[in-house]
Amino acid sequence: MNNYKLDIKNKNMRKINLLFLILLSFPLTANAWSVPEKFYSDEGSPILLRESPYSFDKTVDNLKKSISGRNFRVLKIQKVDNGFVDQDKESNDLVIYFCNFSIVGVAIKKDIRVGQFLPCRITVIERDGKVYLMTINPLSISGLLDNPDLKSICEKVTNMYFDILDEVTI
Repeated sequence: MNNYKLDIKNKNMRKINLLFLILLSFPLTANAWSVPEKFYSDEGSPILLRESPYSFDKTVDNLKKSISGRNFRVLKIQKVDNGFVDQDKESNDLVIYFCNFSIVGVAIKKDIRVGQFLPCRITVIERDGKVYLMTINPLSISGLLDNPDLKSICEKVTNMYFDILDEVTI
């Protein structure tokens, strides 16, 4: 029985890794906006997406302030394609990595696999003169981990993502 549970967890981990690979490539694909709106528009979707009414730089500033205002620490800001293309060919799109270590501690104690979501990150991209913010939806993805203990913490982080995205884009 234990081997069966381990096998299911390994299959779920492969699904999660594949999903993250897809999510990482999402902002880089030419046809990213042809993804059905349902994929990123509702609470059950794997991606949370908001259009910002502000410039790219103002959006990034608003994002950093909103993150800090919720007791999270900005850990790193990196270009989306850093390490994938030559430095002189990198886009201006950014990934903002941030963390609240007390939330992480609780989540890791419930299930070490949640580390694949961490640190928290929001991607800021500009396409056709419009600025977008996107991130994964931890609550949607947590179901793949098959651990009911994670639901409350993933719900908390998802709600925090919604709050940040809404605050940055109003």
